[in-house]
Amino acid sequence: MDDIGRCVCGMDGQKYILGLCILSGRLLIHADKKTRLFVEGSSFSDGVISWRSGREYPEKCQHFLTGSALLTDIEMDLCPQWREGAVAVKKEDFESTHEVWNGWNTLTPHISQ
Repeated sequence: MDDIGRCVCGMDGQKYILGLCILSGRLLIHADKKTRLFVEGSSFSDGVISWRSGREYPEKCQHFLTGSALLTDIEMDLCPQWREGAVAVKKEDFESTHEVWNGWNTLTPHISQ
C-alpha cells in the first residue's frame, strides 16, 4: 500500500497523510497538526496503519549540508555519524548556490514543504 498522499487512520485514532518510505521507515504527515511523524515497523490492517516506533518532527523541515549532500532532520537522526561537520542551512540558500533539478536536489526524496 504505497498510495502517497492518501489519508489513512493511524493506530492512535488520528488521521495521517501517507508519505514516502525513507531508509528504514515511512513518513506520515498529521492531517490536522501538519507535523511530520517518522515511523518504523509500519503495517496496514483493516485500513489502519500501525507502527512499532515513531518520532514526531515539526511541520517545517530542517536542512543540513554535509559535504555536497543536503539532508533533512529525519535523515540526520537516522544516521548520527552524518552530524559531524554538518551545517544547518536554509533550503533557499542551498538552492541559490548549487545546481538543483526539479526545484530540489536529487540526493534524497522529499515531500514539498
